[in-house]
Amino acid sequence: MKNQSQQINFFKEKGFIKLKEFYKNKEILSFEKEINKLKQSKTNKIAKYYQSNIPKNKISLFRIEHFYTYSGKFRKLIDSKKVNDFIFKLTKKKYILFKEKINIKPPLSREDRLHQDVQGDWLKYSKDFITLLISIVKTHKKNGNLIFDMSGNNKDKMKGKTFKVLKINQLDRPKFKDMPTNRGDIFLFNGYIPHKSTKNLSNKSRDQIYITYCLSKDKKVRKKYFAEKLNNCPPNQKNKLKNFVFKN
Repeated sequence: MKNQSQQINFFKEKGFIKLKEFYKNKEILSFEKEINKLKQSKTNKIAKYYQSNIPKNKISLFRIEHFYTYSGKFRKLIDSKKVNDFIFKLTKKKYILFKEKINIKPPLSREDRLHQDVQGDWLKYSKDFITLLISIVKTHKKNGNLIFDMSGNNKDKMKGKTFKVLKINQLDRPKFKDMPTNRGDIFLFNGYIPHKSTKNLSNKSRDQIYITYCLSKDKKVRKKYFAEKLNNCPPNQKNKLKNFVFKN
């Protein structure tokens, strides 16, 4: 969909849009380098989460959050004119940063179960979200590409319960479709569209960047979100997984 009006209409009808090669390989290589730096970082300023969600109880890093202030590379990405101008063209709204994360899906790691992002207790901060997903690697069925509800019937309101797995029978005639990507492809999707992904059955990690923006007059909404998130769900350590329950 090269026509801007087609892109706008598709997003309005479906709640998401995919754009091919939004970022060139040189940019993706720089993002990969920065992700590896964050993975190796020893600072407790960023939030790292580990899970033993792999056979034989192997413990792996599966998410990094709260890095906007500590990564010049990703701060530049998040604040970029390229991203913000396109979001404005798509929605005719000016959003501010809500949260940023890197999802890491190591080989053999678990599925990401069906959910709406707003089920993570987001509605106390805003009613309107848009997330930019940047595909760092090629994704497909084997390594757990995203699966979106294409129906357009469930994109405008919260259907499930807070912090609970979304059930098919809670949705209105969903139509799920695999959404494979190439490196540099992006998705933009709202906070309500149901989505999921399967296990990573490949031998390589499936890393993706998620940057979520929200519509709010409160410029401190990100700070408030992370103050609560890091208190209720503090970053854990490899040797402290007992009774750990992750919340979005």
